[in-house]
Amino acid sequence: MPIIWRLLLSWYLKLFALSAATLLCLLMTVRLHDIAALSTLGMPWPSLILYTFYQIPSILPIVIAFSAFLAPLLIGRFLFKGQELTALSACCLPVRELLLPVIFAAFFLSCANFYFVSELATTSHLKSRQMIADLQRTSPLALLKQHHLIDRGHFTAFSKSTFEGLSKDFVFVFYQSKSERLGLIKAGEISLANTDLLAKDVLLIGTKNSGKGEHLWIENIGLTKTKGDLLSWLGISRWRALLPDYLPLRSLTEENRHISEFGRRIAFSLAPLTLSLLSFSYAFTYERHKKILVPSFLALGSLVLIFISKSFFQKPLLALTLQLTPQVFICLWAFRRLYRQEKGDL
Repeated sequence: MPIIWRLLLSWYLKLFALSAATLLCLLMTVRLHDIAALSTLGMPWPSLILYTFYQIPSILPIVIAFSAFLAPLLIGRFLFKGQELTALSACCLPVRELLLPVIFAAFFLSCANFYFVSELATTSHLKSRQMIADLQRTSPLALLKQHHLIDRGHFTAFSKSTFEGLSKDFVFVFYQSKSERLGLIKAGEISLANTDLLAKDVLLIGTKNSGKGEHLWIENIGLTKTKGDLLSWLGISRWRALLPDYLPLRSLTEENRHISEFGRRIAFSLAPLTLSLLSFSYAFTYERHKKILVPSFLALGSLVLIFISKSFFQKPLLALTLQLTPQVFICLWAFRRLYRQEKGDL
């Protein structure tokens, strides 16, 4: 390996690690509010520590992308301050010779980022949501904080929801105003089939007032079918199948309808490579021209558009455009600047 490769790779990885550690600490402080809220709800300390560690994989894709953007800029600053850039220019070393080791390292960072965003982040996100759901079902403080229990006068819960639209151990507790008693609807399994709601092993418990007093009625139903609009009447209109951003890559590729989610992961995996290329194109000139605003705007804008694209999951073409078009534009912009640098125009 050439000496210049070893030097640039060493600097790139060291600066990348330093930037990643700093950004990870900063972003973890944003999650401290949620962690403290779970602590006040009575989550045990081992579970709270595990929940804290579950937040790291979901932050890593953003941290890796920004760190890959900052590392080449810092390399250019060090080379400019130490006069190494002048020495390299005197040796007639082309810019592409300096670019190759950076792109080589950024390529492996992109592969690692794809694994993080497709496997680790999805698994940790799902595990953390399951821990919150378990706490909300068992902690009295968490139950009292559920607004629909207080404001609407009923409570809903289910133990497991799958991607196929299936939920198990469904429980719905409601208040009967006429008898001033609680009623219960329990189902072993509920699922959505088109616009119909299917329920198995249903148990209904309620009370009814009559002239002779109060009567308790209990009814068991093996299988029942009703319109899916009943979910809105029950106050659980947000009940739905497992979201695609909780799914690992293998499960995601089995469903062709989630192309936008697959594109989001591809865009995140490409971000370290494209942002390193963008940053490198400005690394050796921003000390003279102080034009750091343009690459920062492009880097931040590309990541913001990836997050905005999640709102258009029902329009995959528009989502893919928001995800991948900035990556292509950044590459073309960076190659144009590098070409001008070799020609001496910058």
